[in-house]
Amino acid sequence: MPGDFDFDDDPEDRERPRRTSRELDPPRRASYGTRPAKNGPTPLFVIGLVGGGVMLLAVLVVGVLVDHTATSDTPPATSGPATVVQTSLPRPAPPAKKDSDPIDGSPTKEVIEKVKKATVRVRVLFNNNKGGSGSGFVEKDSRLVLTNAHVLGLLDKKDRGPRAIELVVNSGDGPDKEYSLGGELVAVDKESDLALIRPFLLEVGARHIVPDGLTVPKSPNVSLLQRLFVFGYPFGERLGTEITVSETSVSSLRKDQATGKLAMVQVKGGMNPGNSGGPVVDARGNVVGVAVAGIQGTDINFAIPGEVVQEFIARKRK
Repeated sequence: MPGDFDFDDDPEDRERPRRTSRELDPPRRASYGTRPAKNGPTPLFVIGLVGGGVMLLAVLVVGVLVDHTATSDTPPATSGPATVVQTSLPRPAPPAKKDSDPIDGSPTKEVIEKVKKATVRVRVLFNNNKGGSGSGFVEKDSRLVLTNAHVLGLLDKKDRGPRAIELVVNSGDGPDKEYSLGGELVAVDKESDLALIRPFLLEVGARHIVPDGLTVPKSPNVSLLQRLFVFGYPFGERLGTEITVSETSVSSLRKDQATGKLAMVQVKGGMNPGNSGGPVVDARGNVVGVAVAGIQGTDINFAIPGEVVQEFIARKRK
């Protein structure tokens, strides 16, 4: 559409979450060892009976008082600090968040570092002897590098495809960490604007490795206004060789009218020329999409959905 642009580099400047009850024992009946007289009770028996009745009455009174004290709602006075007894029921714990649930937080330092290491700067020499640059990342299962087809000059007839591909790992992290791998084109899907590159060593015996890759879920759970993070190299070396991490959010989920499948993730900002082919991830570091294009003069940008990426990789494996 008019005004659309792809997020590769500028062609003119392209570079390489009890209550208790108290039970009283029944009063014991005491035996004094005397027998009553035949004509009536002896005085000792009367005194004992009266005395026993008084004692029984006293025991009952004390028992009532004790029982009242035990069941009273007024707590007994103590010399120490008061103890508060919680009588309300505990609140149920919230359900555990599943990995498939959308997450809207910020990535940890570990997640940021992991995505940074897996993101590469892609430098290309086209067959027309011109150069360009963009972004890409290592996919976990295939160990191949994903980028856009247009980054490799496969959509513009004037570029005539790539003559040489360079993958810069740890770009901008200094000579002790930064190194380059070669790249060989192994698959392309011009319709979805995706390409796969097989990395290889440029120097025989060099202690360089392909970084650990990122996970691209087959059905990434994205939602409107979800926070996402764009990794890549906007504006090529004109801005610098260090990686840029930008925050964005989902503004629309564009579906294919014929199939009803998610065709494009529309985001609000966070992409510029040079971001093409870079990963767009959630706070867990899972790839939600691949940066691809935008509408010039607006903050409307687009990412190819992860499920489209997975379908492309699956076709390559076959």
